[in-house]
Amino acid sequence: MGGPRRTTSGPSAQPGVLAALLLLGTVARATAQPVDYGALERTFGEPVTMSVTGKPQTATDAPANVEIITQDDIRRSGATTIPDVLQFVTGVDVRREGIASADVGIRGYNQAPNPYLMVLVDGRQVYMVDYGRIVWPAIPVQLDEIRQIEVIKGPNSALYGFNAVSGVINIITYDPLEDRINSATLRGGTQGYVAGSVVGTGRIGEKAGVRV
Repeated sequence: MGGPRRTTSGPSAQPGVLAALLLLGTVARATAQPVDYGALERTFGEPVTMSVTGKPQTATDAPANVEIITQDDIRRSGATTIPDVLQFVTGVDVRREGIASADVGIRGYNQAPNPYLMVLVDGRQVYMVDYGRIVWPAIPVQLDEIRQIEVIKGPNSALYGFNAVSGVINIITYDPLEDRINSATLRGGTQGYVAGSVVGTGRIGEKAGVRV
């Protein structure tokens, strides 16, 4: 089972009825993602990140310790949840609280709950202020939808605020305007474990797309 590398790419699946229901009928506008990650990746020959400075740049040029987990990495890991994926990243600590619940920290800032980690989906904060933590099973993203996960190890409060004291995790999903992702995944395991997911994308004219 291989861990993630610094630069790579692809989709996998996070089980959960809540995530599936939240994803149903999600519409992405043309402005949902400011850059075409696929086109820039093909141009530069490596993944591109906006998480460090807010501007697109290659991972090797970013002025911070950033690690990019690609879709290929996610597939090879055999993970079924986002914390499962993150546990393969050096310097990232994952503390289990049950079958689906977990706390994630970077470089030792792992406490339950962890208020020092900024988690984003396509640049939008998913930190739950009312709970003072990240509720990972409630993030409405399946692993098959993820293009890459960008992990910044170290403070980035100047760009993201006090929650980014220990680091930032930005989950980048496929843009239905630029990417054609249609996949079905079925998993099975011990103790009667069965899980599956279906992801489909389509365009609505020139300015909008839908991912279900």
